[in-house]
Amino acid sequence: MDPEGSEKPPNGAGEKELKRPSGFSGKIVSLIGIVAAMIAAFTLLVNNVAGLRDAIVHLISPSPAIIVDGHSPTPTPTVAPATPSVLASGEDPQGAGLHCDILQVKRVSGDALLIRWRFDGSKLRKAYWIPLEIPYYIDPAANRKYSVLIEPGGWVSDFHADWIAPDQQGGAWAKFPAPPMSTKTISIYLPGFLPIEDVPVSE
Repeated sequence: MDPEGSEKPPNGAGEKELKRPSGFSGKIVSLIGIVAAMIAAFTLLVNNVAGLRDAIVHLISPSPAIIVDGHSPTPTPTVAPATPSVLASGEDPQGAGLHCDILQVKRVSGDALLIRWRFDGSKLRKAYWIPLEIPYYIDPAANRKYSVLIEPGGWVSDFHADWIAPDQQGGAWAKFPAPPMSTKTISIYLPGFLPIEDVPVSE
């Protein structure tokens, strides 16, 4: 009992006690921590995916043109397949619409002359028969005739008699004895066509 006659309260009885969180409150705190961790992980994942996407876009995107002295490089032009030049042309003697182009008259090995031609039936009104006759050419300078070369297996050529249908196209070739080196032009006689004259000879 103190001097004033009152009893002293027990030790700590007048102080407020610190209360620990209840079980429910603790679970709430733990859940908030888990959610915060998940948000942080998701943010990191999104950033990584965005970086990966940018890297892929950079790899597949076409590279910008390199500018040299203020000018872009000139693109390489596309080269179209070369079309064989035509040395001379002829027509069928009946006026049926069959056309022939001489593509090559060239000296080749074996002292021979190679002649290549193509036919075009795009203007034919009906099928046209090319007979099986021997192709030949004439050297006008010597007034001499040269027929297609013959071997044990037949003519040295891929020419043959056939029907040419409207719109049909094709080609053929044959080898002949070569004329003298002084001969520069010849006249060609092909089955089914009028004479094709003044055709240049290439070396």
